Amino acid sequence: MDWEVVRIDDTAKGRTQPAASLGFGRITFNTAACKLLGDYRRYRYVELMRDQGGSPQVGVRFLLEGERTGNSLPIRQRVANGQLIGGLDIAGKRVLVGLFGAEASAEKVTRYSVRLDEDRRNILVICRR
Repeated sequence: MDWEVVRIDDTAKGRTQPAASLGFGRITFNTAACKLLGDYRRYRYVELMRDQGGSPQVGVRFLLEGERTGNSLPIRQRVANGQLIGGLDIAGKRVLVGLFGAEASAEKVTRYSVRLDEDRRNILVICRR
C-alpha cells in the first residue's frame, strides 16, 4: 500500500481556541488556554471563584508554590507516554459539582470557551452558557 499522512489543520476550530473541558470530576484546560497565562508550568495550585455580580462565569486563579491556601486545589500537568504535553488538569469533584452542577461529574465532557481576566493576568475565566 502507498500511505500518505493526513495533515491536521492547526487553524481548525478547537485546536487553537482557548477552551476548558468539564466532566469526570475535573477541568482540563487545553494548551491554547494555558498559553494565555504565559509560563503556565510555573503554577502549582488554583483557587476556583464565583462572580459576585451573578454572572454564570467561573474564575480560576492560578497560584505559585508559596501562594497555596486552604481553598486551593493542586494542578496536574498533562502527561502522555511519560512525556509532558500541553494543558492542565484540576480535579475536585465536590467543589466542581457545586459550581457547575451535574456536568462536572458527568461521564462525558462539556467544552467551554476560556479567556484571560482583563484585570488579573493569573485568572482564566470559564465562559459558561
